[in-house]
Amino acid sequence: MEIGDLLVLHQGAVVEDNSRMMKKDFVDGQPIYVAVSRGYARAFHEHSGWALNIRIAPKQYVGLAQYRFLDNPEEVFV
Repeated sequence: MEIGDLLVLHQGAVVEDNSRMMKKDFVDGQPIYVAVSRGYARAFHEHSGWALNIRIAPKQYVGLAQYRFLDNPEEVFV
């Protein structure tokens, strides 16, 4: 994902690291999150047992891939 992208999850799913993903709304009972900062997050559904690793990069990132998802101390959180 890139900062600003939306993620729609299954009903009952949650994102562990809310500093990276902000809950925006619900559509038909499904939560919608927006990526607000680069890094790693994890979504999971407790009842079904599935989990999803989420990687968030800056918008239109240009540079070495190994640095794409690293924290940037100069980045301002929304």
